[in-house]
Amino acid sequence: MINVGCDIGKSNLDVYLNGKLRRYLNNKTGISEFVRHCLIVDGARVVLEPSGGYEKRLLTALHDKNILLSVVNPYYVRNFARSYRDLAKTDKIDAKILSEYGEKMNPRIQKRKENYRFDLEELTERRDILVETMKEEKSRLEKEPK
Repeated sequence: MINVGCDIGKSNLDVYLNGKLRRYLNNKTGISEFVRHCLIVDGARVVLEPSGGYEKRLLTALHDKNILLSVVNPYYVRNFARSYRDLAKTDKIDAKILSEYGEKMNPRIQKRKENYRFDLEELTERRDILVETMKEEKSRLEKEPK
């Protein structure tokens, strides 16, 4: 299995594949180009970290083409990098580390989520934020002079 490290940013995908670093735009065109490159590589698995929602379009595209992928915990990957004393933090270095993490740790393959699950996760996250904001506002009101 060839592990493709992919560091996802708001506007770019930094990818480490077969010893080469590449950058794709994190838009429909860039994702399509990246997916085409993954299809060329026999036995590719994309290893990536969640990135606040910027990864959703990529996840869908990879699943649509039946490309294996692993979404890994950033905390574990950072500790993995520390074990190699690689403490520098750039998108390109992160892509390489994600590839190495996939190679050494063999993270589990993520199954496809139904599209409604993405929507449900967003709504749940938004609700949590609103509940916390409500608590904070109630606390402020209690402290106001009457």
